Amino acid sequence: MATPPAQLYAGVLLDLAVAADQVEAVAAETARLAALFGATPGLSRFFANPIQAAAAKERVVAEMVEGLALSDLLRRFLGVVRRNRRLQLFPEIATAFHRAYDVRRGVERVAVRSARALEAGSVTALATRLRSRLQKEVEVEVEVAPDLIGGLVVQVGSEEIDGSIRGRLKGLRAHLLAE
Repeated sequence: MATPPAQLYAGVLLDLAVAADQVEAVAAETARLAALFGATPGLSRFFANPIQAAAAKERVVAEMVEGLALSDLLRRFLGVVRRNRRLQLFPEIATAFHRAYDVRRGVERVAVRSARALEAGSVTALATRLRSRLQKEVEVEVEVAPDLIGGLVVQVGSEEIDGSIRGRLKGLRAHLLAE
């Protein structure tokens, strides 16, 4: 869950993007920028450090903006976030932005872990079943987790459906130990 300041900034960014009819572009840009933060672990610490000069932080932001070719809307937004000394929150802001955008679009993100890579047809069939069950659009993100041995683990919001062999073995073990 994102912190309240990150949620506030994300809501403002989404409102600005909607007003400018640039939501898709801003969503893609925030994802790229969040990936940069993820690939550069010290970046959030750099922006959070009060000892770092504002000019140095401004130079780093300018380099990020140029390197990622961000829209004017996101450039201005980052300027405000930088001036308010909240750039270290950008990964949280991006996550909260994407969640809010999904809610606005009526899309549920579903995380699926599988012991092996799933074929495209299997992912499509799973998405169709989930769409029917949830009565909303779904975006399925598949991750391979060999430790599951076989089967799937499906995460929808806070609900987890464990259909893996590992999960069944755990359940059997618990049942045997209880008796």
